[in-house]
Amino acid sequence: MKVLMRSTSRQIQRCSPVAVTIAAVAYEILLGFLDYTTPEEMSFTIFYLLGVAFVGYGAGARPVLPLAVLASGIMAIHERGFSEQSGTTPGLLLWNTSTRLLLFWGAGWLTAEITRLNRELHRLVTSRTLQLQAETEKHKATSTQLSEALSRLRAIIAGAPIMIIAVNREGVITFEDGRGLASLRVAPAAHVGQQILAAYPQATDLAEHVERVMAGEEFSALVQVGGVALETWYSPVREDEGQVCGFTAVAVNVTERRRLEREILEISDREQAHIGQELHDGLCQQLVSLAFDANALKADLSGKASLHVRTAERIADLLDLAITEARQLARGLFPIRLQAEGLPPALEELARTTQERTGVECRFASGALPGIGGKVAATHLYRIAQEAVSNAVRHSGARTIWLKLSGSNGQLSLEIEDDGVGLPPAAQRETEGMGLHIMDYRARAIGGRLSLSQRLDAGTRVCCCVPAVT
Repeated sequence: MKVLMRSTSRQIQRCSPVAVTIAAVAYEILLGFLDYTTPEEMSFTIFYLLGVAFVGYGAGARPVLPLAVLASGIMAIHERGFSEQSGTTPGLLLWNTSTRLLLFWGAGWLTAEITRLNRELHRLVTSRTLQLQAETEKHKATSTQLSEALSRLRAIIAGAPIMIIAVNREGVITFEDGRGLASLRVAPAAHVGQQILAAYPQATDLAEHVERVMAGEEFSALVQVGGVALETWYSPVREDEGQVCGFTAVAVNVTERRRLEREILEISDREQAHIGQELHDGLCQQLVSLAFDANALKADLSGKASLHVRTAERIADLLDLAITEARQLARGLFPIRLQAEGLPPALEELARTTQERTGVECRFASGALPGIGGKVAATHLYRIAQEAVSNAVRHSGARTIWLKLSGSNGQLSLEIEDDGVGLPPAAQRETEGMGLHIMDYRARAIGGRLSLSQRLDAGTRVCCCVPAVT
């Protein structure tokens, strides 16, 4: 029965409203004829009502009123024919006709509205169903892509010598994985649920790094955990409103690489010192001997009024100049005063020779100093100052360079400032600043930190802070 009703409903919906209205009019007229030929006791009101409801269902609310007028009019004509026999008054006849008209029109309009609402609801349900199906397919595709991406990420984490740690806004570790954890003798997820500072108490500068990344800064830094050196990249995680709700840290074990870099740097320093010593003890001594001979030749020729006196004088002057240049080069490669007297006298000599060689005013100042960690640390600090002064002379256009060596709060601070053009663009520092990378490595090699900043008025400030030796 339900299948039959649905089939009939679909067939009626396929018909045009005009066809449905014509069929209903024909139905009402035929019903009126049957009503006229049927005894009065039998009421056809319900059948008239069905015709009006049929129009409301199939043609809408617009043709309902005319058909209601037709149906009630037919019934009024039939009732008037029997009014003389039944004694029905004209007023009662008018009342019955009006009542039927309102009944037919109300029933037809209500049927039309219910049908319209039902069809609109069906359309909305169908549209929403199609939309949900499309969203479901999209979510399935996204879920598949996410699953593949997670599989690739797991493969990378499992295969690459890295470690990944995710931390929430409270500083609690929520994710910890990666083959690099083995270098710390830590199992994956061993510290999940713990505070990161409590999980890695031996990590140097970790508290400062956490503070920086939670402030929204993205950066990389070296973290020393016991005897393991980790190159770490910090990235803040933000909410939709832009507030930092945690961070992710990716670390790579660079202990072996740093050992090799340190050995290469030490070899380079040793070779520079060796070349400096060879220049000072070999070439410079030979040049000095030649200068004595040239001066003796000049004295001998000047007494004989020879024409070659000027040539001998020029040779002697050039030899003196060559001796000066060779000694300055030897001091740069092998700072003798650094080995013999320590860092402050070596920096003082660096300032003096820089001013003599370049004409740029270079000043050195030093206060009360704590202990410096041996000749290795002193050599690294001297090379940092040497590179910073060289950069200021070559690139900044400075008129004055200041070297300052001071100590306070258990820290030894080396500062090199100039009044030049200031810092170059960051992109240029990344591509051309090999000297800056070497300076930074030298600072980290002795447990210090190098910073590069703009002076308030003009110029650049390079600062290296290292722990003092007690």
